Amino acid sequence: MVRENLITAATAFLSSPSVKDHPDETKRNFLLNKGLTKDEIIAAFAKSRNCQEEKSENFNQVMDRCLEEKGFPKNKAAPTRPSPPILVVAAMSTAALGVVVYLYKLFR
Repeated sequence: MVRENLITAATAFLSSPSVKDHPDETKRNFLLNKGLTKDEIIAAFAKSRNCQEEKSENFNQVMDRCLEEKGFPKNKAAPTRPSPPILVVAAMSTAALGVVVYLYKLFR
């Protein structure tokens, strides 16, 4: 969820003459400390036109490192649960079918 009001404030901050000459990593750390997400910071840099690095993989690597230093987990896909063995699935299906047949015979 991107918060436009924070992106607007961050864009104004990044465009400020007193901040323009500071290193990008310092600006990113400041914005992280202010509670902006990685996507919001990328959007703010893109809007401010101060940094062309947002399109490169280097930017993502720097952002991932900064987030890890702050204790945020890396953007990883959620672990998938392994599917049960086919015999277990077959046994469960057979049991479910048996219950249906029993109830059918009981209530017909």
